[in-house]
Amino acid sequence: MNRCKTSGPMARHFNSLLCVTSVAVATAAAGQSTAAADDAFDFSVFDAGETPADWSISPDGFRAVVEPDGGPDGEPCLVLEPADDDAGAFGQAVVTIDAEPYRGQRVRFAASVRVEGGMRGQLMMRVDRESGRPGFYDNMADRPIHDEDWQRHEIIGAVDDDGWLIDLGIVAVGSGAVRIADVAFETIGEAGAGNEPPRPLTPQGEENLTALARLIGCVRYFHPSDEAADAPWDDLTIEAVRQVEDAPDRDALVEQLEAVIEPYAPAVRILTGPSPEVPEGLAPRSTDADGWIAWKHRSHGRPDAVAGEDYFVSRRVTGSLDEPPADRDIPLSDPGEIEMYPLGDKLWCAMPLTLYTESGRTLPASDSTAATE
Repeated sequence: MNRCKTSGPMARHFNSLLCVTSVAVATAAAGQSTAAADDAFDFSVFDAGETPADWSISPDGFRAVVEPDGGPDGEPCLVLEPADDDAGAFGQAVVTIDAEPYRGQRVRFAASVRVEGGMRGQLMMRVDRESGRPGFYDNMADRPIHDEDWQRHEIIGAVDDDGWLIDLGIVAVGSGAVRIADVAFETIGEAGAGNEPPRPLTPQGEENLTALARLIGCVRYFHPSDEAADAPWDDLTIEAVRQVEDAPDRDALVEQLEAVIEPYAPAVRILTGPSPEVPEGLAPRSTDADGWIAWKHRSHGRPDAVAGEDYFVSRRVTGSLDEPPADRDIPLSDPGEIEMYPLGDKLWCAMPLTLYTESGRTLPASDSTAATE
């Protein structure tokens, strides 16, 4: 349902659809007042427990109140949570601003967010158009927030030339609470120009991204962990470019590369030096280990290739500890044996090609929530 510029009262309505990992929210109003973005996000002018002016909370069983010192650095934050036991599993807090100053612009809605008590949080941005045709909409249903530590999140989108209203807000799914702080809404360029203008790579940036590309290739296609096999590699790589490119030096690069890959490859390490020592104990044999697993590539097989029917096949193969990998038709490394792969000048990836398994799961397992989301 689109907002319509008609006379007469019309109550703002709330309509949601929650299905597995997607949440769709539609809102409508007539004669709706709009807020200035800077004023709407300044929580410091409100008292503890007060709901900020211009924010709409729905459904009635939820509340959004200011906590004066609850932000990551002691600044005020907004807490969205159920107000009673009958609130249900879905709530939102939304502020509406006039889209006219942002027409034809690319905009960023960003906030520091953390969740509590198993709640799932999502930022939301929606652009309504005067024509009634669909405008930009993103509610992070494909990348919900589970972090219980403060993390920065953002939505970037374009405002159409006939943009009318922009909804900005936070969505809560589940029980617990979602907190947001340091909220910002800004233009970042003309619509269609991309998130940032084209620019040449710096020498350090080129070194950083070359190392990242080689590391992603090694882990994605040769490291057999369950986490790597299930990783969203396309999205992960795009996000990793943002993290890694700006690393100012070699130490920072190593730190960023390990941060990117650790959730999906806990047995992989980044090493520096002309000939670094191969680390021990990256993938040790557990007393409960009962098998092994490794990638087997015949060329680069398609994801839908079927063993025995297609010649080019890429798949993980398994075996018992009584069946050494080296005895396969394509010899494989022994479990836990570490290989060294160059990522750049005096920069290496230390990685086992074959892992031990326990009851069909690879060892060691990642303790990061990023790999299980």
